Amino acid sequence: MDYNRITYFEDSLIHVYPIMDSKPTQFIYFLNKIPLIKIMSGLLFYLHNGLKIHLFLRKLNYQKKIDYIEYSEGGDFWNSLNKKFNYSSHLHGSSYTFKNQTNQRPDLIDWMRRK
Repeated sequence: MDYNRITYFEDSLIHVYPIMDSKPTQFIYFLNKIPLIKIMSGLLFYLHNGLKIHLFLRKLNYQKKIDYIEYSEGGDFWNSLNKKFNYSSHLHGSSYTFKNQTNQRPDLIDWMRRK
């Protein structure tokens, strides 16, 4: 990969950028092996991964102004702190999950599709 250029593909007028590598750093990986500290390793991984994405977006915005970002899962913790970019996120889930979390009663079909 050429680090001076950021590669993407076009879908109509939208530039689609690749999924970021989401492996934990070795430090976070080894923290995950220590029983009492293991609890914090998930949080550290989330913050570190989000920081990598946020720095990538800042670099991209410097090269070419970002109009809007769509996250496929969740959002960006770091962007929520400084509100630098306009964004939306959509979540994936089963009918069972959505009904269960919105105080609706999931039926047997929803439960079976979930399994």
